[in-house]
Amino acid sequence: MQVDAEQNEQLQLYALARWSSSTCCTTLTACACSSISRSLNHVSEWALSVAELEAFGQRAQEAAASVIVMFNIAECEGVNTLPLENFTPGEKQCRFCKARAICTRGKQFHMQTVAGEFDDLTAPISELVTSAIARVPMLTNEQLAEIYGQADFLQSWLKAIRDRVNSELNAGHPVPGFKLVTGKQGNRAWRNEVEAEELLKSFRLKQDQMYSQKVISPTQAEKLLKKESPRRWTKVEALIIRSDGKPTIAPESDPRPALNVNPVNDFDDVSEDALADDLADDLI
Repeated sequence: MQVDAEQNEQLQLYALARWSSSTCCTTLTACACSSISRSLNHVSEWALSVAELEAFGQRAQEAAASVIVMFNIAECEGVNTLPLENFTPGEKQCRFCKARAICTRGKQFHMQTVAGEFDDLTAPISELVTSAIARVPMLTNEQLAEIYGQADFLQSWLKAIRDRVNSELNAGHPVPGFKLVTGKQGNRAWRNEVEAEELLKSFRLKQDQMYSQKVISPTQAEKLLKKESPRRWTKVEALIIRSDGKPTIAPESDPRPALNVNPVNDFDDVSEDALADDLADDLI
């Protein structure tokens, strides 16, 4: 998973701990946070002043104190007694939460994302979704960006709901309107390949009828040749091609350059000058 250093609260806590425990850093005025995602070949760095770090530390202390108070209330009186305003749903904080499928505040957050400003959140979910789908063509690009930014979070919540329903049904707990059934059968396979091979041979089938052969993939060839015979691998590598990547949506912080999309380029030039040039080329 790619981790960016900018405004990374975990890295700021590490930096704050190092700053607070060190006696040799009292003259510094700034510090840097770095994150290295080796599997993705991604390095991210971010610098902030000591004053900014200390301000973050103050906010972190206040937040920690608030969490301790809420934890004590939840432990003594139950988590359901906490005001919903104390919960702040979000993709990062909800990702590993075991209660995300049953969290009332999380449900409200997602329903607000789907419903927008105008729908009644107490209406049935099916009505909210139908209304939301009908509004998509009228959304501005700014509204699209805001909702699209929550798409992964919304999908992760729906997956948690699916997993929870599956868990409840497998435990024998009824979920109104749903049940467990036997799914589609798997692909057919030989019960015993040796017996199948002998039987097919007895039918006097030809080799090309009985067996299918296919050249190994570039990945398999790389495993066979790259270390043992680099020179051979170089020859094989010259035969490998890769299709271009398809356009995909990414956040503005993504390091890849944005594609220059110009719909005008998709149309042929049918001006008189262009047609005359084409005719001249055909006559040459």
